[in-house]
Amino acid sequence: MSSINNPFAAFKSKNFKYFWLGQCISLIGTWLQNTALSWLALTLTKSAFLIGLFNAVQFTPQLFLSLFAGAIADHFPKKKLLILTQSLLYVSRIFVILFNMEKNNKLSYIAYLWFIFRNNKYF
Repeated sequence: MSSINNPFAAFKSKNFKYFWLGQCISLIGTWLQNTALSWLALTLTKSAFLIGLFNAVQFTPQLFLSLFAGAIADHFPKKKLLILTQSLLYVSRIFVILFNMEKNNKLSYIAYLWFIFRNNKYF
């Protein structure tokens, strides 16, 4: 079977396998964090409207950053940018865990971390 017709030809590359596995793990973490933050905000506020507002506001940066993020990302080494963005996602997830463990749950903290998390993913 030629490589043009084989949809799994990219998996012959060791680097692509690492990238694909890393992306799968990262996306699972992203889905879990989205669910956890929505649930935490609902637990704190008991307001479905605020959860809807949080979910609507999370896409606002996409309107503005997506136009420039590609151009900005082209000026930096891809590997370093990928490591930086994934590290920022990791740190934001650690802060969510720490805030929750200390019972220091304020909606403003959650909104701030959500903002960092959402803006980070566009790069």
